[in-house]
Amino acid sequence: MKGVPSGFFINIGPAKAITNSTIIINIGRFIPDSFIKHSNTAYYSLCLVINKTQVFTRSIMDEVIVSQQETKFDQPTARIISHIQPIRVLVANAKGGCGKTTMVTNLASYFATQGEPTAIVDYDPQGSSMDWLTARDPTRAKIHGIAAFKHQTPHSTRSYSLRVPPSTSRIVLDTPAGLSGHSLSDMIQASDFIVIPVIPSAIDIRAATRFIRDVLLSRAYQSNAKAIAVVANRVKKNTLIYQKLERFLNSLNIPFITSLRDTQHYVRASEEGLGLSDLPRRNDKDILEWQPMLQWIEDQIHSKQMK
Repeated sequence: MKGVPSGFFINIGPAKAITNSTIIINIGRFIPDSFIKHSNTAYYSLCLVINKTQVFTRSIMDEVIVSQQETKFDQPTARIISHIQPIRVLVANAKGGCGKTTMVTNLASYFATQGEPTAIVDYDPQGSSMDWLTARDPTRAKIHGIAAFKHQTPHSTRSYSLRVPPSTSRIVLDTPAGLSGHSLSDMIQASDFIVIPVIPSAIDIRAATRFIRDVLLSRAYQSNAKAIAVVANRVKKNTLIYQKLERFLNSLNIPFITSLRDTQHYVRASEEGLGLSDLPRRNDKDILEWQPMLQWIEDQIHSKQMK
């Protein structure tokens, strides 16, 4: 159904018009009929407002309080049959030190400042993403954190979503160095799309070659291919090694979406639990470098939700 995010299955029944031109269709969040019939107020996950020719959708994870006295519904007009899954972004590379955590925290900061209920799931035993969250001012856009590395068991990647708040709409996964084999396949299966950061060094280029091959040949990717993109990270564009990295990334049969420069802005922001999106005075150059990646991610989200 166009306009309804992927994962929702709804059964729309009769609805009463509030005005001559407007009908509100409410989609309940697993609320028993008896509760709705006998309560003045109910919580809904999604509210579709049909106004003559247009349909407006609220964010699927916004909790909208709808008064029955205002809507005059005798019964819920739609019912969620299956739970919607949050969008899950996997940031991964088997090589350590390529800037995965910086990318994870900045993506989480971006989603949270856009009003999306966001969580970071940290599988890296170093726990750097969790340290970043600890330093974060509680008055900032809230980001939920799960230290998955403390509870890792076989197939634990499949259970993290049970531990995030039910309103979560965006999850960013931070991964450990040395990711391979079944662990890599489980991570791919637990994600919607994958961002691979690569830094400019001969060792990292060789490691990225092997990692991308492992991703493409993994059982999870072979059974359900995910969108993948690569990002050149911590670069100095006027160097020979960057030019070599750029040629390598452009030779791949997957999108090379942007290059992020090596700057102390990330270090200073990280010390306070901030991302670029949190900063009141943003560096235009850094923001411009992030835009292609953010646009690629938003395009993938839009494509997934329209399926």
